This record gives sequence, C-alpha cells and structure tokens, in this order.
Amino acid sequence: MDGKRRATKASVVQLIELLTQAANIPSEFSQDDPLREAVKTQVKLAAYCNEERGIVGCSLNTFKALACTLGEGFTGVEALRIKAEKALSRRPRPRVANSRRDLQEKKASLQKIIASQDRDLQQLSLVISEMKSLCNHLVDLDLIDRKAYYELEISRINQMLQKRRK
Repeated sequence: MDGKRRATKASVVQLIELLTQAANIPSEFSQDDPLREAVKTQVKLAAYCNEERGIVGCSLNTFKALACTLGEGFTGVEALRIKAEKALSRRPRPRVANSRRDLQEKKASLQKIIASQDRDLQQLSLVISEMKSLCNHLVDLDLIDRKAYYELEISRINQMLQKRRK
C-alpha cells in the first residue's frame, strides 16, 4: 500500500470515529455545518475534508473500497452515516440571537407584561381613590361605630384586590 492510499485509509478511519461521535453526542456537532451537510449523502461524506481532524476527501469509489477493508465494511459506515444524520437533524440548532422571530416573540412577551402592569396600575389607582374616599368619610361623617364602617369598607377594598389576583 503506497503512502497516499495509507493516508486516505487513516482519513477514513478518522471519519468513522467522527461519525460515531456525532451519532452518540450530537450536541457537540450541532454547530458544525460542513459535517451536517456531509452526512446527507454518500458522495458528500466521501468528499468531506477536515484538516484539524486529519480527514481528507476522496472519490466515492475510493471511499467504498477503503471502507470495505475496515470493520463492518461500507454497509456499516453507511448505517453509521444515516445514524449520525438522524442524530444531527433531530438536534435543533439554536436560533441566532436577535433574529426577526426572536424579536417578535420578545415584543409579544413585553406587550403582555405591559398590559398586565397597566391593569395592575388601574387597580391600584382605584384602591387608592377608595382609600381616600374612606378617609374622607371617616373624618366628615359623624358615625356611631367608626370601626365597623372601616372594617366594612376595608373588606370591600380587599375583595377588589382579590379579583385581580385570580
């Protein structure tokens, strides 16, 4: 076996290891777009290059011939490719921050919060005006039982607040 063929065979071994890792731990490879693209077809897988991992591309026929000399043969490599493709496609890629969809979702969420805070503000304004009214009545009116009147009005205000919490 000449040097180039030996290097290509080592490359195929590295590629099989990479496919195994991608199939078992897809989260590590979800950002690797060239790999995600390469596992889609046999031709793309054979042509896949990754210098960092020592993987060089070759023709499909060379890839098949070298894969047949290893372990489970080309059918095993093909099954591993399909398994890796399913694992990588099943793993959703994270959305880009500040994409249009993210911004629309954030806007809708903030609008809901604002609407809720508006209702709370109106409710608090109403309670404050009721409390002011109660204070004026307690000062101005000549009541026999001020404490009973106060408790009645406070219970009514508490009921108003309870409606909001539900």
